Amino acid sequence: MPDAVGLGFDRNGIADTIHRMNRRMFYKSMTTFADHRVWQDVYHVSAQGMVLYVKFQADVVTEFTLMSFKEK
Repeated sequence: MPDAVGLGFDRNGIADTIHRMNRRMFYKSMTTFADHRVWQDVYHVSAQGMVLYVKFQADVVTEFTLMSFKEK
C-alpha cells in the first residue's frame, strides 16, 4: 500500500491536509494492538480525489504523532 509520498503528498501537502480536517471527518477512536491503554483517533479525509485514512496518537512533547496517512 503506498505511503503519503507514493500518493503524491509532500511534507507541505500532508500539513495542508491535516489543517483542513474537521470534526465531521472523525471516524473512530481505538486502542493500539500492543497496549490497550494507548488511544488513537482515526479520520477519513477527502483530498486530491481520494479518501485518506489518517490516524493520530497523543504525544506529550508534540501534542500528537501522525501514525498513518494512506488511501482508505
